[in-house]
Amino acid sequence: MANFINNPSQQNYYFKKSIAYTEDHIVVKKLFLYNVAAEQEVQTYFEGFGRVLRLQLFATHANRKQQPRDCCRKTKTGYVYFTNPRDAAKALRKTLHTVNGRRLSVQANDSWHQPDAYGSNSDEPAAAATAVATASHILNLNDHCLEHIIRLLSLPDRIHFARTCTRFRTVYQQVSPALNRSISFDVFDAMTVWDMRDFFILSGRHVLHIEGIIPPGRCQRFCEFFGLHCVNLRTMRVTASKLSVRNMHKIFARLDQLEELQLRACALNNSSLMALKHLRQLKSLDLSDNHQLTGVNMNCLPPSIEYLSLTSCNGLQSKYLPKMCKALPQLRELNMKAVYTVTTGFQQMVSGKCCLSLEVLTLSSGPANEYEHIAKFPALKKLVLYSYEQGTTLRPELLTWLVEHKSQQLLHFEARGQNSINAEMLAQIGQLHALHTLCLPHNNTVGDRELESIRLPQLEQINLKYWPNLSNNAVLRLLLACPKLRELHLEECPRLTEKLLHDIIFKLRLQLRDKLNQRQLPIRMHVYGSKINEFSLQHLDVAAKDIVHACLTPPSSSDLCLVRMSNLLEFDFYSDDYDSFGSDDELDPDYDRYMVNEGFLSDEEYDYQDMVFHDDDLFVINMENVAELFNNWNANANRNANANANANANANANANLNANRNVNRNG
Repeated sequence: MANFINNPSQQNYYFKKSIAYTEDHIVVKKLFLYNVAAEQEVQTYFEGFGRVLRLQLFATHANRKQQPRDCCRKTKTGYVYFTNPRDAAKALRKTLHTVNGRRLSVQANDSWHQPDAYGSNSDEPAAAATAVATASHILNLNDHCLEHIIRLLSLPDRIHFARTCTRFRTVYQQVSPALNRSISFDVFDAMTVWDMRDFFILSGRHVLHIEGIIPPGRCQRFCEFFGLHCVNLRTMRVTASKLSVRNMHKIFARLDQLEELQLRACALNNSSLMALKHLRQLKSLDLSDNHQLTGVNMNCLPPSIEYLSLTSCNGLQSKYLPKMCKALPQLRELNMKAVYTVTTGFQQMVSGKCCLSLEVLTLSSGPANEYEHIAKFPALKKLVLYSYEQGTTLRPELLTWLVEHKSQQLLHFEARGQNSINAEMLAQIGQLHALHTLCLPHNNTVGDRELESIRLPQLEQINLKYWPNLSNNAVLRLLLACPKLRELHLEECPRLTEKLLHDIIFKLRLQLRDKLNQRQLPIRMHVYGSKINEFSLQHLDVAAKDIVHACLTPPSSSDLCLVRMSNLLEFDFYSDDYDSFGSDDELDPDYDRYMVNEGFLSDEEYDYQDMVFHDDDLFVINMENVAELFNNWNANANRNANANANANANANANANLNANRNVNRNG
């Protein structure tokens, strides 16, 4: 019976009948040694387990940097090769190895380093002849048929197929560019380290897009292979994957073609950013949910960046923002949602003449954030604001300055939060004459008369979701006052009725007749949650959809909840990286990556506490919908309970009737 080692850091082998096998089912004869003190004589020690065919220790690189902790602890790596696999198994079974009072660590060497990795030399000639005869059938197929077979296999099986012989490997390499342009990290969960290594060697240069969660159990080895071979990568999206500084440098050292990068909730710190400074083709960078980032080293990010997201990086400090923005002259879009620590940062950015190219800005209106200064950004065209607390309006200076500086420039304005806009602010919004898109969801304080101040000649889209007091007349007047308005989001506005559709159709037909229409038709109206229903849409005028196209699709969850739900998850990062006492020598340019094998190095640079992601943005739910939902649940529950009770009563009655029949029959 086979048994794997329970320790997650040692699950690269298992035992069966006193012999150790790698996870690829290769007999273990060669062991990897690490944390070996330079003065130790280990040959004699391992000969105590059995005959040692060869033992080699790798000397410390002459030019390698020495950290202070290494001055008193110089260690080596190496391997020991046993003649008998049972002797190697005995050494592996021993959990603690000490020589002269100094501890050293032992692991099964990688599958491809084992002597029997590609077949044992002791195979019987008869068995080999049988294998060749069996394989001859598939070898008779042409390359086109073999390519078709490869396409039907899972990724691990494709790698095993390519590993079989030279011809299969060649066929795999021919089809690989078409199969592996875009992949997910999930595919590596079912692969061994050997499989991952061969995949990246054979196909790494063909991978252009990759996304998902990096396999936590083999993060270090994965990063090593990935960074070495995926040199043509264009897009990389990583989520909830702990990345140490060492692994960051491993991954990005050769990704010079990278254009889009997402590293969300990856436990990055300020030092991690230094691994990105040479990515001169990088256009988009998402560093959301990395709470240890303070702004230090952000001025070292590639100057080619045009989009930067720092959502929920709530450790950011104001003093670093101007320096960061000056280092990013091409920055056009900045997302700082759920960042409440910038305080005077925006004022410093304006006075320092930063963000000269910034066109799109997303942020949260924290109580200490003096965000009204963003109105002075010279190129600002789109502004999205999230309110930090229910019922808190925006800072009044913001709209005053927007009217003063951006009335003919701002194209898109969103204020997301419960009652974040009052009547006075709505009148100021009506003076932003260049607006094409206006989004003001969740408001029950602004009435119909205040809405009349919205007369925007360029407005094309408006979002008034969750306005419980919005009436038919207010929507009709708004539509007529904005001659280019062609899309209205009016979900969960319960006062709207079918009459609104007919009034709009009537008015616009008159405009068409008089050749006064300026808008694109049909007008798209999203009216889910109103009194307009499917039956209303069957009316002849409405069903034509030439003037109005009404839609009853439910609104997206992002409009129901203004906090990103991913922030409420608690990610448990773990790794099986080996418990090494080594240093970060791999960051040194003179370091030889191949000298260490064999790569059992640790990521223990930083102690990492469990991350809980918080977002203080407003959590808004339409309570009328919730009440209706609970009523439906209760009604269904009562209906089911009554049905069950009736069923039980009928069952009991039938049982009694059958019992009486049996008694009468027996009597």
